[in-house]
Amino acid sequence: MCIRDRPGPELEHAAAATFVRGELAAYMRRHPYYVDLLIGGWDQREGSVLYYVDFLGGMQRMPYGAHGYAGYFVTSILDRYYTPELTRDEGMEIMRKCVAEIKQRFMVHSPNFLVKAIDAQGVYAVELE
Repeated sequence: MCIRDRPGPELEHAAAATFVRGELAAYMRRHPYYVDLLIGGWDQREGSVLYYVDFLGGMQRMPYGAHGYAGYFVTSILDRYYTPELTRDEGMEIMRKCVAEIKQRFMVHSPNFLVKAIDAQGVYAVELE
């Protein structure tokens, strides 16, 4: 659910990520549950924001992120090509490199990938093959 679609006062992305982190940490103590999350958004003051929340409820703000088995393959690509001044087209080119690496090295066949890009104008879904 998008933060702005819920009723009540609007939360900043850091507050929403902190809320989710707290809920995961509390739930984990009652019922074992494994989930890793990337929570992203656009902030007028800071620009793009991305938070990684792990299955233990730990949270870290990151410039880029990947998780799961495919994260082992693409993190080095993100590390090599990411710069804070990337344009959207440059970012999509990096995503294409990540998809090519996953298709080459990952044991599960995934023919299509859906990338969600976030900027000041909104959220865009781009399908990569």
